[in-house]
Amino acid sequence: MAVRPLDHTSCALVLKYTDQAAGTVTKGKAVKLGTAETDVLAAGANEKAVGVALESGVAGDVVNVAMLGYTVAPVLVGTGGATHGEHATLAADGFTNITLGGGTVVKYVEGIFLETGVVGDYAAMLFCGRFAGGTA
Repeated sequence: MAVRPLDHTSCALVLKYTDQAAGTVTKGKAVKLGTAETDVLAAGANEKAVGVALESGVAGDVVNVAMLGYTVAPVLVGTGGATHGEHATLAADGFTNITLGGGTVVKYVEGIFLETGVVGDYAAMLFCGRFAGGTA
């Protein structure tokens, strides 16, 4: 785990959203758009994340979200870990490594890890916009 993960969000596109009713968002974890245009909620594995929560919140809280694009921010490492230089995808408990190619199962890639970590750590990730690839 990085002693202090990189956090270069000063130039990031950070938008304010309301944590959707009956939901909880966690700092460093992905969020997806809610039913209202002003809402977000926690994103699950292989869902269409739009950003990463920069703080935790519960239903009704307004939270800052670093939108997926080109920025670097700490994300919560999920099962499977984070390896410097590897592509990252969304797992149920955070972001984890993904290897693409050779298959027909569509997987979404959210960024590239800039640091290495294990589940529960925070590691820097370069958000490079979502793209899809195939895995076996």
